[in-house]
Amino acid sequence: MTDNASVALHVAGRKVFFLYPPSVIQDDVLSTLIRAGYEAYTLRDHTRAYQLLARFDGSILFINIDQGLEEQQWEIYIREVLNNPKTQSSRLGVLSYNSDPVMREKYQADMGLPCGYVQLKLDIKASTGILLNALETAGARGRRRHIRADCEDEGNAAINIKKEGFSFTGQLVNISSAGAAARFDKPVAFEDNEKLTDVQLRLWGTPIIVPQAAVMGICKGQSNVWVFLFETGLRDEDKETIHNFIRHCLHHYMENLEL
Repeated sequence: MTDNASVALHVAGRKVFFLYPPSVIQDDVLSTLIRAGYEAYTLRDHTRAYQLLARFDGSILFINIDQGLEEQQWEIYIREVLNNPKTQSSRLGVLSYNSDPVMREKYQADMGLPCGYVQLKLDIKASTGILLNALETAGARGRRRHIRADCEDEGNAAINIKKEGFSFTGQLVNISSAGAAARFDKPVAFEDNEKLTDVQLRLWGTPIIVPQAAVMGICKGQSNVWVFLFETGLRDEDKETIHNFIRHCLHHYMENLEL
């Protein structure tokens, strides 16, 4: 990996993939990781996982060795990832409910997997804590604290702003729990750092009231796209709707990415 790529990962964080994840990760854990600022995806195809690692330098892949392939086949697969110049910048870890210390020693010490051998627990909270610790150690989040997802192609994400008796409606281009960018069909006149107090988002038809947003300016090179920062008071249930929407957008992007 080049120095520039390393700096970019330090700032933006790493993509985190879970291959053949158990149901506990597909549901509650993944949502928790996204809320915590990790760009996390689930995969159900080890061939595609290999291709994604080659596409995205420095990604993290957690492999559930309890599913998909036989354990000996997983060992071969992992060694191929570690030794291929196209994928060797990846950071691998193993997930398993198996508590066998010999197996742990093989993956964690003998093979030297950077993200180790993560023994999952039947308790969701315990499994979540283990993974959060592993990702924090791996620097997976970088300096990022909020996941931002592109959503312009979704067609079901809009913003409405009322100001001085006028109403401005735009299509969301991207969104995080901290702010959003929107493309307006008609020219709009906002001032940088202007405070807006009548803002409504609509995701999947669900209205979300933003008590106060600040205008951060126009996206460079896109005269019709404005950036807004959500300043105060989003309800917890609205944040949850945003995080679920982000999770959907991330999954849709990765699932449809041509490799």
